[in-house]
Amino acid sequence: MRVDASKHCTLMDAKTATLAVPAGRVLMPNVGGTGYYRFDLAPADWQALIASSATLSPGEAIATTDSLWASFRAGKAPATWLIAQARAMADNPDATASVDPGERISGWRSRGLIAPASLPAYRSLMASIYTPQLTKLGFDPAVGAHASDDPGRQNLRHRLVGLVADDAHDPAVRAKLKDAASRFLGGDAAALDPGFLFGGLTALAQDGGLPVARMLVERGLSSEDSTLRSSALAAAASSGRADVAQYLLSLDDKRLRGFDRLQLIFGVVGTVETRDLGTDWVLANYDRLVAGANGIFITSRLPSAFASQCGADRAASIDAKIGPVVRKANVGLLAYQRALESIRLCGTLKAAKSGEIAAAITTGG
Repeated sequence: MRVDASKHCTLMDAKTATLAVPAGRVLMPNVGGTGYYRFDLAPADWQALIASSATLSPGEAIATTDSLWASFRAGKAPATWLIAQARAMADNPDATASVDPGERISGWRSRGLIAPASLPAYRSLMASIYTPQLTKLGFDPAVGAHASDDPGRQNLRHRLVGLVADDAHDPAVRAKLKDAASRFLGGDAAALDPGFLFGGLTALAQDGGLPVARMLVERGLSSEDSTLRSSALAAAASSGRADVAQYLLSLDDKRLRGFDRLQLIFGVVGTVETRDLGTDWVLANYDRLVAGANGIFITSRLPSAFASQCGADRAASIDAKIGPVVRKANVGLLAYQRALESIRLCGTLKAAKSGEIAAAITTGG
């Protein structure tokens, strides 16, 4: 373990051991984050470690975030600590360490743990943490605009754009993405870097509704450019609009390939606003999907699309329809079982913690 800058090594020869640690110091029980274990701390020690987030090494930062979230799921650490850590960790120079807490908080929204009534507070919270970071880093969606940046800065910018445009719903960043995406679709290939293509097209689909979704589908299906085709279809499927979801799920176009269909389903089911609509459609049409030419492929891949579902009741309805087919095929069974377990655990977490999460988001941690 590390106490401030001093490392201490102790060989444990029993299940428990007592180590003397000076009070009021920063305690890091997993030096370098190299140990294959999680840790928990007394409240004062957690507060001190959270306060030091910006100075932790990448390994220690990731280990700290992982252990803190495990403590939250175990009913020990409160949700306010997770938000406080996200604020402190945002200043860590490592890209992954910096945004890992925010992407985990984003998972609350994608799993439906944040009620619509809390969404404005959620967007405000994410904006307060990550918009200043993106502003400081700078963002131009044009091709090659940040080519001189090192890979770490490019990675950080890409992930911050996702958090700021989608989760914080920042108007200025979304307008910049949509303008670049519109110019790209109009023939200006240099307007939008491939790394921001999906984000730009998604912002267009979210704000433009069914007409834009139809246009994106046409552009995607008419293209043999695999990046454009995939991004356009995925963006349309991520619009979060029920009318768009119904259009995409019922789409009958001879240009639609098996993987295209799967991508549309994944996008609709994986977007929280259309998640239940899409899941119900899949369950109602599962026999037809499996009986098609890509039946084996769908049997092995489609169950993972339900990973965003939440609740024991949803797990039961999915398993009643899909479970027998997956078990008979014995393809992707372990991944399917893990998905069901994740859905059940999400329901348990929602029942126990949704009120606490809402309160923490409202107060900003």
